[in-house]
Amino acid sequence: GEGGAEGGGEKPRLTRASTRRGALDQGLQRTWQRQATKDLSSKFGLPLAAQLLVGQQRTTEDAKALSKSGSFKPNPHKYFDLGELVKIVEVGDVAFLRGRWLLDQYAEWNSRPPIALDRLPRRQDLPPEAFWQPDDFARQLRKQRLEVVAVSYCWFTKQHPDPNGDQLQVLWRAVELKMHEVDVAIFLDWCSVYQHPRTLSEQSSFDRAKAETNLIYAHRHTANWRLTDVPQHILPYDERGWTTFERTVSDLCAHGKAVLDLGRLQKFRTFTKFQEVEEACMVRRSPPLLPNEFSFKLQSKTFANGRDRAILVRKYRETFCELVGLAKHLSFSHLAWGADEVVQLAKVLPECESMQRLDLEGNGVRGTGAEALADALTQCNLLVELTLKATGLGTPEASALARALPHCPLRALDLSDNAIGAEGAAAMAGMLPRSPLEELNLEGNDLGNGGALAIAEAIRLRGALSDLSLR
Repeated sequence: GEGGAEGGGEKPRLTRASTRRGALDQGLQRTWQRQATKDLSSKFGLPLAAQLLVGQQRTTEDAKALSKSGSFKPNPHKYFDLGELVKIVEVGDVAFLRGRWLLDQYAEWNSRPPIALDRLPRRQDLPPEAFWQPDDFARQLRKQRLEVVAVSYCWFTKQHPDPNGDQLQVLWRAVELKMHEVDVAIFLDWCSVYQHPRTLSEQSSFDRAKAETNLIYAHRHTANWRLTDVPQHILPYDERGWTTFERTVSDLCAHGKAVLDLGRLQKFRTFTKFQEVEEACMVRRSPPLLPNEFSFKLQSKTFANGRDRAILVRKYRETFCELVGLAKHLSFSHLAWGADEVVQLAKVLPECESMQRLDLEGNGVRGTGAEALADALTQCNLLVELTLKATGLGTPEASALARALPHCPLRALDLSDNAIGAEGAAAMAGMLPRSPLEELNLEGNDLGNGGALAIAEAIRLRGALSDLSLR
């Protein structure tokens, strides 16, 4: 799946009228909102109807409030722009380790008896050749010969995150296998940003680097490698504030990129190809959390510096606003989600006030998930295209969606390859005359003669449905 201002994943099948349809113009939007207020008032009562519609404005209001602070200007496109990664390297507050240097250094350590200094030095103590330089980084990245990796891991001690090199062994093995395919640039905070003790200039650089953390982990073109396996006496990965932030923001824009839990490599030391690592360690993307949910979740997490909690809450709110709240196309296809994940997503959708397309193909949108999604659709004022292909929909789910159709501006709906029978088709047909729907795909459903006749009658009553597929 993918959430962001750019598209991703397989395109929905109902696209023939997309150029004709486009986004709703402002006049149609105002007309629809007046009608939606009337419809929702009759369904939910006027106070709740107003709340549902006003709720759509919260993400924009959050963005405006953050902008007024002077430190945040929403820019969703930076998470998809390779130039933003190059800019980080050019500025120099963040340095990316060369994969080749790491392998050579590790080989040197293994060629001699172990000594106390055989562990990764902090950034200040690393030689220049350990890092990617801007020109080389940009050239290799644009030629697609470089994988940028953001490592999320636990610090074992305050003095050194990996004093015995346990995590380095896992990272080294993954880098070694990956470099059979492509070169690697590694963000590892101990080596990538200045560490204690710092000079005044190094402290300023560190503070600026901290402000870029969300971009590094959430960027479309960075892979996320998580080192989740820790000794029993070490605070677990899932109980830490920074790792929780890194994991959560990386899920916001994870479609089309590798998110791996390398903690599983402890049990699989015999891999010879990186593809085997990916198959064993690939992590399923989680639904987005609302900023308030993330803030609440962070309250129970541990920080070495308690002041970081407020910083991460703010950075998550900014990242959520850019990648989810302002996204025009959200794709969460083929993530093996079930009802619980869809319910969580449904809580987020009303905050996506710019969303015009939503793709949930290949997930399990059943039961409570379908009910929650149907309710959320009535609050999505710009959503014109919805793909629910192969999501396990049956008659109850189709009926729930049908009830939502008159209350949302959908123009294209893909329900193909489901289990919608005659009764579900009839429920859908009953709402079509009251819906602005123009394209409906019901291929791969066993509608029977009764369902097909009900759809035909709905078209006769209202001829606006211009594209119908029933095969």
